[in-house]
Amino acid sequence: TFSNALVNGVAATVLPTWSSCNRGAQILLALVENSDKNVASKTREILKKSLDILSSHSGVKTTKILVEKLELK
Repeated sequence: TFSNALVNGVAATVLPTWSSCNRGAQILLALVENSDKNVASKTREILKKSLDILSSHSGVKTTKILVEKLELK
């Protein structure tokens, strides 16, 4: 699937930087909520390691929602 290719093809250091803009954060949120459990799990794992980067972009509304979701689980 596209989401699988995205998570496996984009460097783990790059994905969290997408949270600096709303569209990028929307993609990250969609990956975290993906119905493919492998994609969702891997995305969560990558993003949880970068919560400091995500939190620095908490002025972006979707990033704020993303951080809240990651902190809940």
